[in-house]
Amino acid sequence: MPSVSPYSSAKKRARIVETAERLVHERGFGATTLADIAHASGVPLGNLYYYFKTKDAIGDALVDRLGARHEEIRRAWDESLPPVGRVLAFIEASLETRESLARSGCAIGGLCSELHKEPGPLAARAATLFEAFLGWLTTQFKQMGKGAESRELAFHLVSSLQGAALLANTFHDTKQLARECKRLMAWTYSLAAED
Repeated sequence: MPSVSPYSSAKKRARIVETAERLVHERGFGATTLADIAHASGVPLGNLYYYFKTKDAIGDALVDRLGARHEEIRRAWDESLPPVGRVLAFIEASLETRESLARSGCAIGGLCSELHKEPGPLAARAATLFEAFLGWLTTQFKQMGKGAESRELAFHLVSSLQGAALLANTFHDTKQLARECKRLMAWTYSLAAED
């Protein structure tokens, strides 16, 4: 019996999670079946169970993938931008992905919203994605001199972007999202100018 190289095994696992991410973003977690993921990834369903025993296991891997990607982006901003520039880059990311947001909504917002309809361990894990955004933004606002109000400012920013993304998806229209991003950029500049 031929052995499977760990490298090809890791690549197959990554392909499954990448496919799951796309399908869950397009259809939702509940509407995406293991059979859908197997078919779209080109991995036979029986083989998929070798990598992921349950749909929640794929959900966990999806949370890990989304978290790692956004952590890498934040790390790059931390290394290259001052705090106000980091906040602006966070807003700009929504502006740059506005077509995808209008078509399918926010991948993280949609996943968290859906999973929290029936709370459980996976829903709690998914919430860590938003907590990471809020914690990181709170740090940026603190570094901008906003002190005790930093967490509320972070919450306002994330809430505004999530609301704009939801409406962009609802109406399949990017214009209001773009206007909201520009307003939030002006708001950020005004906060920075206060000190």
